[in-house]
Amino acid sequence: MIAAAAAERARPTPAPPSDGAVAVLAAGLFALLVGLYTLTFNGVPATDDEQLFVVGAQSLSARGTLAAEPLYGNRRVQGEYESVEPLHSALAALAYRLAPRLPAGNIPAIFSLSLFYTALTGVLVFLLGLQAGYSTGAALSAALFFGVGTLAFPYARTFFRDTPAMLFLAAALLAYERALDPARPHPEEAAVGPR
Repeated sequence: MIAAAAAERARPTPAPPSDGAVAVLAAGLFALLVGLYTLTFNGVPATDDEQLFVVGAQSLSARGTLAAEPLYGNRRVQGEYESVEPLHSALAALAYRLAPRLPAGNIPAIFSLSLFYTALTGVLVFLLGLQAGYSTGAALSAALFFGVGTLAFPYARTFFRDTPAMLFLAAALLAYERALDPARPHPEEAAVGPR
């Protein structure tokens, strides 16, 4: 038992991944998750909340005001937008403005934001794993498990506020972890620039 513990301590720790390796792995992870989410993507609202967010984004993009037009056939959402925070629809309004330049259309362009939010969150999980000192394989495994083995996968198909909230929380956690340990190298900075 003592010999095994001594052998474990004598084993060299793996070198942290190089700058380029982290950037390539992060880009590959993002592309893989976006590809998987795209396979199940339909871009059609399934709930009245999604309809409300889309209408808010359309209103903000077209008229500059955040308002909900009456959604006919929907008794719950009858022009009420006061109780909904605006950030989700404000981000979607940008996609709505870009949609005419894309081959998909306005509503699918708005809905595609969720799959990008979720894939970016998977990349942040990978970076969090590296920041915590885990091996590249462990961090990548955690990110893949997050992306395909949790509720993140089905939420990537929806237009709920959960996906951008998840992205912002993961980004805040990574920033917090980096602030606690500024001496730790951040290998992905080669791809995105210094802090």
